[in-house]
Amino acid sequence: PATACRDDCQIQHAPALAAIGRAWLAGEVPLLDRASWYGGALAAEHQYGALSPAIALPALAAAAARLDPVDAVRLFVALHLALAAAGCFLFARGRGLGAGFALLVALATCGNGYLLTWAASDWLPALASFAWLPWLGWACDRALEGGARARAWTVASGAFLGLLLLAGWPHGDAMALLLVAVLAVRAAARRRGAAPFGHAAAPFGYAAVATLLGLALAAPALLAAAEAWRAGARSLWPAGDEAEWTVPARALVGWLWPGITTEWQVFLWRRPHAAVELSGGSFALAGLALGLVRGRLGFLRRAGDELALLAIATALLLLPGLPGFRWSFRFLPLAALALS
Repeated sequence: PATACRDDCQIQHAPALAAIGRAWLAGEVPLLDRASWYGGALAAEHQYGALSPAIALPALAAAAARLDPVDAVRLFVALHLALAAAGCFLFARGRGLGAGFALLVALATCGNGYLLTWAASDWLPALASFAWLPWLGWACDRALEGGARARAWTVASGAFLGLLLLAGWPHGDAMALLLVAVLAVRAAARRRGAAPFGHAAAPFGYAAVATLLGLALAAPALLAAAEAWRAGARSLWPAGDEAEWTVPARALVGWLWPGITTEWQVFLWRRPHAAVELSGGSFALAGLALGLVRGRLGFLRRAGDELALLAIATALLLLPGLPGFRWSFRFLPLAALALS
């Protein structure tokens, strides 16, 4: 479609993707871009994900094939949507869902309106980051179960977290840490009644090791981003626009009917806005309602971590963001994953 690359993608992310591909094709690490006099700090601009192997490979393939920048973006989007869908499928299967329902989870999550109308067309780092979130949840579930292979799954969790951090999306980083924390608390609660304190606290140890490993793997990119933040203009941005793009409470009906129009704080003004970013939730809401009606307290116990994650994500959508995490509706993919 014509909107496959628009706005920020046209002026920022597509050129950066092309520059990263050219650098790797020339056998160079994409630290700086000689073709840009103002935005040439590829590695220090965290959002470009210049040091991520998952971004380098499609960028290199597009550069080698001499693809048009828009076609390169389409390749990037298709690969990361497929990657996200595969992760959602495995995450759902690991939680006991059958193949058919796991496929529906993948389709509903990756068909979320935010991912399709913003991440896949404007902010490529949002998609590149979210693609690894279900993989992280899948590996964390395995690690937190304990057992003989807990250490191997902890290493896998750290690797997926590292890939997510390297993708360069601060909101994705926050989503990942929230997911790991919720899964660890839930695993510890399940162990508490049947294990000594040391064994009940083991999930926190696995989560801490996975988090440290992920931070270590992404350290080059994170250190460059920290230096750029300290020396650049973003650290000087005044507060005041954190209420922009928060999701009004009435707009949550958009999970069921995305055509509902409510008043949003859009950039510098308030105006009517259809809740298209919340589309794709009707299937999940139907399943949630059925679970509450038929399962009641048993359903709440079994789905405690998903419901807790959904509650946290929903609160983040409704509350104004912090200066480093502006525009709260960027947490919508986490809510979509938890709901699905």
